[in-house]
Amino acid sequence: AGLSIKLFSRLTGFSERAIASWEAGEPVSEPARRRLLEIERFRTRLAEVVKADRIPAWLETPHPAFDGLKPVEVIERGEIDPELDYVVARTA
Repeated sequence: AGLSIKLFSRLTGFSERAIASWEAGEPVSEPARRRLLEIERFRTRLAEVVKADRIPAWLETPHPAFDGLKPVEVIERGEIDPELDYVVARTA
């Protein structure tokens, strides 16, 4: 299963409404495009160590490497690289 629109919204920092408009064919701004590419690079890296169907659960599960925060919460804080990437590589 893929990411829910709610979880995708949290990862990208864009509203569910904006995401729905993109899905309906509205153009994506350049800043949004850059953020989406950053999230895609992270997803690709994560998929090297976590099965694709387990990624949503991994993102929503508190992790000791993040002081009990969920990875999605770390991403929401803007800490996608390099800290999160390092932890993904070592502990996923």
